[in-house]
Amino acid sequence: MLKSKIIISIFFVFLSVKVFSQVGGNMGLGYNVGTHFSNKGLNFVLDRYNETRSYLSTKMGKPSFYRGMTYYLDFYFPKGIIDLDLTYNKSYCFAEGVDATKTLIHRDIKFKASSWAMGFGKKIYKTKGTMGIYAGCDGNLLFISVYSRKYTVGQYKPDYEKIVSDVNLGITPFVQWVGNRISTKAYIRLTILKNYYQELNRYLNPNTAFKDNTNDTEGFLHSMGFSARYNLFKNYKKRK
Repeated sequence: MLKSKIIISIFFVFLSVKVFSQVGGNMGLGYNVGTHFSNKGLNFVLDRYNETRSYLSTKMGKPSFYRGMTYYLDFYFPKGIIDLDLTYNKSYCFAEGVDATKTLIHRDIKFKASSWAMGFGKKIYKTKGTMGIYAGCDGNLLFISVYSRKYTVGQYKPDYEKIVSDVNLGITPFVQWVGNRISTKAYIRLTILKNYYQELNRYLNPNTAFKDNTNDTEGFLHSMGFSARYNLFKNYKKRK
């Protein structure tokens, strides 16, 4: 994963030398945080996990809060902006308790919702140059993954096992402030298709999964977040 991020960063640098010399634009990296405020199918599976394990002293939470790196390219026009973002999002939750064998068991869940996004924004105020506030909408290609691992507390922690791998489409209304070296972006991301967690339900809850309605284990993923970004090139209030 680290190697792929380095390759992507190098690609952005070389691309910028060719393109940004002819077209007004910028590129950079940043960090984003947010919350998945709707994730129906996954939440149902995790609630079922809690319901079927009375021994849990710490109930399985929801992987709602997320964080991760963002890499981006911005192209500026007199009245707007075209943006291309690559965002990595991760969130975690866990459960713990002493089971019937008097063993303290720990279960981790890792949820990833990374995406490619491309869209257009219109400058809200008619100011000169690239700096200012833009409002627009992105189209997203999302890659959804769920991982899990289980171990005895105090002993070896195994690697995560990937249980769910899904692809989705989304739209993301946003407001972006473009500054000199620092930019920010606030957004709401809404998926168009449902994500499916039947396989995760069978994995975590094998004794009850066959009784559950499959409609309960699927649903849309809606999120809202904020990213702070560092521009590799200086933006100006007026074009040179």
